[in-house]
Amino acid sequence: MKISFPHMGYSYIAFKWLVENSGHECIVPPEPSKRTLDLGVRYAPEFACIPFKILLGTYLEVAEMGAEVILTSGGMGPCRAGYYWVMHKYLLEEIKKDLKIVAFEPPLCNLRDFIQKLHFVRAGGGISVKEFTRVLKITWEKIKAIDDIEMLSHRIRPYEVKRGDTTRSLWQALDMLDQANSIAEIEDARNEGLKILQNVNMDKERKPLKIGIIGEIYVVLEPAANHYIQIMLGEMGVETDRSIYLSAYTRNNTIVNLEEDIHQVARPYLNEAPIGGHGVNSIGETVF
Repeated sequence: MKISFPHMGYSYIAFKWLVENSGHECIVPPEPSKRTLDLGVRYAPEFACIPFKILLGTYLEVAEMGAEVILTSGGMGPCRAGYYWVMHKYLLEEIKKDLKIVAFEPPLCNLRDFIQKLHFVRAGGGISVKEFTRVLKITWEKIKAIDDIEMLSHRIRPYEVKRGDTTRSLWQALDMLDQANSIAEIEDARNEGLKILQNVNMDKERKPLKIGIIGEIYVVLEPAANHYIQIMLGEMGVETDRSIYLSAYTRNNTIVNLEEDIHQVARPYLNEAPIGGHGVNSIGETVF
């Protein structure tokens, strides 16, 4: 099968590896652009949020590139994001786009559905359970390594002497992770990538302003959706601290939720009102 997925930050590196090593052809989604948003706006309801429209535009673009299946996430809670895939499915059917959407619901919410979707990917690629388990483990290590490298880049960028050095080093590190094909290779690439970033020429006498980045997960993680705000602020000499990274989000929705403390500190400010778009997390992270 020709499989694609949403473009969300640098995670495409890990998901490309997952798709290709599960026995499928990967259609890597292009970075969201004005055309992506224009396509989404053309077919989405006017009241739909920006992430909904960008994702719809991405699906239309990968359909043009030959994609047959979209792997995406479902969700639980008050945010409509968990229902995006259903609406996207209906909209794509309306405009006669032959795309199958496979949405993974959080295992903590629906373990049976999660396992069935994994089976669909594995069986469709014709690989064994043992091999697919290995592929999943390596994909997870890639996701964590990508986050480790990106986190460090945001800490270093405000100290760089030559503007752009950190971002160039980041891409060099990510390229090494892209080439890694085993847990050992990922660890080596991660360590080498961190070393490359640490070797950026820095002015450690600076005392940068520190700004927290909070908000809905897609807009926070996808630079094209937030106008590259972290890179821009970093190159202006500002150190940013982001509230969401994909590895932590995946862990909290797949293995165990470690965010109860964030929800506790947010409750007095919300009067128990359920809010989507990571509103509760945003308030809790701000308090912390």
